[in-house]
Amino acid sequence: MRRVLHIVGNMNMGGTETYLMNIYRNVDREKLQFDFVTYGRIGEKDYYEDEIISLGGKVYKLPSVGAMGFGGLIKELRKLLKETHYDAVHAHTMYNSGFAMIAAKKEKVPIRVVHSHTTKKDTSKSIKNKLYNGVMRSIINRNTTMCCACSKAAAEVMFTQKSIARKYKFMGNAVDFSKYYSTTEQTDAVRSELGIPDDAKVLGHVGRFGKSKNHAFAVDVFKAYTEKYDKDAYMIFVGGGDQKVRTATEEKVKTLGLSDKVIFTGVRGDVPAVMGAMDIFVFPSIYEGLGIVLLEAQAAGLNCVVSENIQPEADLGIGMLHWVNLSEGAEAWADEIHRNIGTKITDKDYVKESIEKSSFRLDKVVNDFYCIYDVK
Repeated sequence: MRRVLHIVGNMNMGGTETYLMNIYRNVDREKLQFDFVTYGRIGEKDYYEDEIISLGGKVYKLPSVGAMGFGGLIKELRKLLKETHYDAVHAHTMYNSGFAMIAAKKEKVPIRVVHSHTTKKDTSKSIKNKLYNGVMRSIINRNTTMCCACSKAAAEVMFTQKSIARKYKFMGNAVDFSKYYSTTEQTDAVRSELGIPDDAKVLGHVGRFGKSKNHAFAVDVFKAYTEKYDKDAYMIFVGGGDQKVRTATEEKVKTLGLSDKVIFTGVRGDVPAVMGAMDIFVFPSIYEGLGIVLLEAQAAGLNCVVSENIQPEADLGIGMLHWVNLSEGAEAWADEIHRNIGTKITDKDYVKESIEKSSFRLDKVVNDFYCIYDVK
């Protein structure tokens, strides 16, 4: 059996974490087992922690990177790698992945993978940050045995052209699409719970609160839509994340007089059912590696109005992604929503057939993971 150590920030319900769990649930655990390292989570239980343990995995909780210092981080990782034999270390923590690669190489772990999940480029004005990111990028490219990314743009952020040419592998963001074919009963139950009338149109967004997801702009879009097209529409925001960003978004909703029509659900374990209650998906990200949630939204039959920062790899090729530049403003987004909100796809066989042809089929991506870890 191969054992792999994944380096992550946490194992809560974010895009990367959900992606890893989709893989973990579906691998043959007689052949492949996952463990996880998180930072700054001592004394806190992550959303997926109990499930990981039930599947035979372990969650190692280290202090925050700031508390350990760079040297302390490498020391702790090397200690862990000495205590347990790992066939691979797979890091998902952007530039901080460099420390995992140093530790893994020193402990002679044969397979060392860094996985880029974002297109966020280094735009820092701090010379210190630029130097740090540059050094880490160099360390990553020298010490990995394989570079992975969810899109070409995400690969180019983290890896050099030489690394991409020699050791890059595209890794599709696998989703268990069958969960997103929600029933009418599930949809009705969610609408009833949230107090949304059966005939109301619902705009939706699923994503961790943070700068990248651009929640404030989504609120502007909803206001523009209600003022121009449908004053009886609702909007649902699903997700946890940065509490300051969520509070600021809630305050904006209140200031604009939309509190009775905008619903913040927090983290939900029934996202497929909540998506089923939506009529269209709004995703105005400032940067995004690919946007796993867009694959889920398409599986749920939702047209998606997205920013220019969404990668073309997210398109399942069934005409459900509609790009609008952020610079065009909230009203242009409202116009695009109006054009597509009445065309939700209810033919599950059509959506399923399109997914089966895509690179995001769960069984295909599971096989890709077997490949990078040399699982026989």
